[in-house]
Amino acid sequence: MKGFERDYAAFEEINNSYDESLSEEAKEQIRADYKVWADGIEAKGREYADTFRIYKDARDNGNSRPNISEPHQTRDIPTLLKTFQDNGVTEFTCSSTWSSTVEVCWEFIQNGCELAGMVEVYSGLTKSFSDEKEMVPAYLFRIK
Repeated sequence: MKGFERDYAAFEEINNSYDESLSEEAKEQIRADYKVWADGIEAKGREYADTFRIYKDARDNGNSRPNISEPHQTRDIPTLLKTFQDNGVTEFTCSSTWSSTVEVCWEFIQNGCELAGMVEVYSGLTKSFSDEKEMVPAYLFRIK
């Protein structure tokens, strides 16, 4: 299990423990465990922490690949892609609708990615009056 997946599994374990805990003392210990976990993520450096957040948000939304949806997530594309690669990510999506998306996608290609098509991803939003998550179109990239 590589870095992102290992860290996400640890997060899920902490989160599930909290949901299942019955006493306030147990919850307090789990909050302390979460702080240690979060500090560990930050200790791996800004690049790791920022890129892990992309991974975690995608997984929390029900997506199997990291999804780039905001402009700030592409500050340093070469570092983003290297961090993805170092942590076992071979594919990611881009569902951004901001005006510079085509330039960002071009930068992905210029930095060794292949545009593999389009897919739908969960946006993190739910449909009105429903628990059903909204799907949005996204470009699918493979890291070569």
